[in-house]
Amino acid sequence: MAYRLGVDMGTTFTAAAVATGVSPTLLELGNRALQIPSVLFLTDEGDFLVGEAAEHRALAEPERVVREFKRRIGDTVPVLITGVPYSPQALTARLLGHVVSSAKVRMGEDPDRVVLTHPANWGPYKLELLDQVGVMAGLGPVELVAEPLAAAAQYAHQTRVDFGDTIAVYDLGGGTFDACVLRKERDGFSVLGNPEGIEHLGGIDFDEALFRYVLDQVGSPAKGSDPDDKGLVQGLARLRRDCVDAKEALSTDIRTIVPIILPGLSTRVMLQRAEFERLIRPALTDTMQALHRTIESAGLEPYQLRSIVLVGGSSRIPLVGELLSASFEVPLALDTHPKHDVALGAVRAVATTGRAIPPRSSGAGSAGPKSPSASLTSPALPVMEVRPARRRRGWVLGIVGVVLIAGALAAAVVGLRPGRASDGARAMSGQSSATALARPSLIATTPSPAVAKPSPAAAKPSPAVSLPSSQALSRDELVVARRLHNTDWELFLANVTSPTPGRRLTEREGVDSAPVLSPDRKTVIYIRIAKGGVRSLRVAGASNLSGDRVLFPLPQGCTRPLRPAWNPTDAGTLAIGCQAGTGRTTVRLMRTDGTVVATVDPPAGRTTIDDFAFSADGRRLGFWASSNERATDGTLFTVALSGGRPEPVFTSGGLEVRHDADLAFSPDGKHIAFSRRDGTGSDLMVAGTDGSDAVRLITGAGHHQAPAWSPDGSRIAYKSDAPTAHWPGKQVPRIWVTSSTRPDPHLLWTRNAPEQQSTPAWR
Repeated sequence: MAYRLGVDMGTTFTAAAVATGVSPTLLELGNRALQIPSVLFLTDEGDFLVGEAAEHRALAEPERVVREFKRRIGDTVPVLITGVPYSPQALTARLLGHVVSSAKVRMGEDPDRVVLTHPANWGPYKLELLDQVGVMAGLGPVELVAEPLAAAAQYAHQTRVDFGDTIAVYDLGGGTFDACVLRKERDGFSVLGNPEGIEHLGGIDFDEALFRYVLDQVGSPAKGSDPDDKGLVQGLARLRRDCVDAKEALSTDIRTIVPIILPGLSTRVMLQRAEFERLIRPALTDTMQALHRTIESAGLEPYQLRSIVLVGGSSRIPLVGELLSASFEVPLALDTHPKHDVALGAVRAVATTGRAIPPRSSGAGSAGPKSPSASLTSPALPVMEVRPARRRRGWVLGIVGVVLIAGALAAAVVGLRPGRASDGARAMSGQSSATALARPSLIATTPSPAVAKPSPAAAKPSPAVSLPSSQALSRDELVVARRLHNTDWELFLANVTSPTPGRRLTEREGVDSAPVLSPDRKTVIYIRIAKGGVRSLRVAGASNLSGDRVLFPLPQGCTRPLRPAWNPTDAGTLAIGCQAGTGRTTVRLMRTDGTVVATVDPPAGRTTIDDFAFSADGRRLGFWASSNERATDGTLFTVALSGGRPEPVFTSGGLEVRHDADLAFSPDGKHIAFSRRDGTGSDLMVAGTDGSDAVRLITGAGHHQAPAWSPDGSRIAYKSDAPTAHWPGKQVPRIWVTSSTRPDPHLLWTRNAPEQQSTPAWR
């Protein structure tokens, strides 16, 4: 059985993929993971152990292990292992031979074609040496593809990329950094301008910086010690490995502990994320400058990019996303798996034309290839038809397209309107078109009347990644945004039994608003608008903001995130409204690890979408849409996640439908709360989930909006600018609380409260 083998030999990890047709699958190289460490261990018999086996022996005999040899390709100085010299090419060939042997065992025969990836800025000299690696591994000629192009191939498979779109690839791996700008052509991608690279910059350099920092904290135990002390050598090797684990931990937490066990020394060092970021910021600044140069060499401005695709394990460091967002203000898109996607993309890159892409450049230097590559166009997908609802008068209404996912999170997704200024994230409206998906992250545009059914996996909740958490909030506690210092908004912990504002959770310049609580009420996600206008989604412990960090880099087309909704029965799933710099609004169904499961545009005739909420059983998604930026019309809708078409909440027989918004489902799933504009103000309404028995709960002067149910469903917090005895005649939004069954309004805070409050999160 003929098959292709794609190999991504990274500085720190090696992954491989095989394919007998167009679609590749990952090759299982390790026992504990699909990828293996790029590590070799020389045994007493002169043989090499590879990957996990080498790592296992490395702690006991660190002098026999060799790492990071890939980035020494081209260095004429040999690598010494127990005094025996090896060229970097020979060591790389040993690793490649092991991968090919593993493929033969699993596939039953040798591959008929082998594709190797390489940094984009490698010139003819290093590419020739990489050819020699294939020969030394007994493979004969191999096919070569630049890592950013392989990443683009996989990215185009997962996300729609239109003809003429330009993307930048930011590839920060274990040992090297690459930056490349690509344009989608009719037959694939072409490289624009000059790819940039930094040969010796990656995760291992960050590991080394952290290792040296830890040693500085305790004083170097190696000073005056015997360099042949085996206990010291083993202890330092173990400490280096612990520093690697600490670096990875700091991507999800703000602090961690590194144990130190060395001869005569047993202690531990507390590491703060801020200190780690201080150590690596200069190097990351260099990568930002390199990406700027690459974009400039392509004759483009950053705003002309559709997205910046983040590739490589070190691109997951939160500071990377923050610097990219601040430097370029371009949507960021994560690869699905930093250790797998390049290998999968290498196989896809040769699937359609029978050759690696692009052909090697004969140009001088390391500018890299510039000719078009093989086609990376995704195959046509079946979709379902999306029909816009009849337009009605209203303040905040509309219909959205439905997306059905065939995969681990099959679901119908709808679009919602952009956030209002009171949410701290006011956005512009965009063009609209009915769109549906037939599988995760791939947009199909050919309409079909068929309504697909979800796969059996659709009923399974998606696994939630580890998120910061705290003690669960009590039933009387909620999180509220308050405006301070005229421009800054901060988050506060409130308690409905106290008339005084509670603990201040955030304290910094900018806007922190639009909080959303996890189903267990231990975690909060909120929108952060930093000074300068850079927006991000952040996550932290709900009661004290412990572990506060960026949730994930924003996906492509999402420069302005809107307030998300959290599925109450699946803590791993969010619905996030996204607005691109062009004003185009979409909805993303996402996992909490940043994976985009689906993307959908507003349906035809609709431009603004927002205010979405999951039903109590997690089976339906409610939303709002309008046909214009000013939100002068619209309708509340819900759609079943198992399939079907969006249905209006209110039909004939109820109250006149006009200006409805801010949908919220009660905890018992029997009622909805929403806002209905009437004349110059808006009323707070409660109705059955089918729109029956709608009643005006809070009416009178002012706008009564943004309802949030208490955990037990007995109360509703909401925002209102109604005048009060404390502030008569002032039209300023504040948070109020009422019974959910009868009008009983009272201010949340009556003492020491600032004039403006917004966006309560209660359940």
